[in-house]
Amino acid sequence: NLEVFEYDTSDRGAHPGNHQRGGHHLALYVDDIGAAVAHLRAQGVPVDEPERITEGPAAGSLWAYFRAPWGLQMELVSYPQGKGYE
Repeated sequence: NLEVFEYDTSDRGAHPGNHQRGGHHLALYVDDIGAAVAHLRAQGVPVDEPERITEGPAAGSLWAYFRAPWGLQMELVSYPQGKGYE
C-alpha cells in the first residue's frame, strides 16, 4: 500500500524543499526514463529534462523531477547499467 496525502500548507507557504527539514519526495524506478518522461508529457505533466549522475556509486543513473497535481515533488529514476554498490 502507498498512502499519499495532500497537506494544507496555507499557514506556512510552499511545501518544504528536499533539502529542508520535513522535505520529502517520492521516487519511482523506471526501466526507460525517456519513455516515462514522454508518457508524462503526453498527459500534460511538466517534467524536467533527465539528468545523468557521472560520479560515485550512482554513476550512470538517470533522474528527472516532476510535480504531482497537489505539489509533491516526484522523481523518475533509472539505473540502466545497475548501481555501482550492488
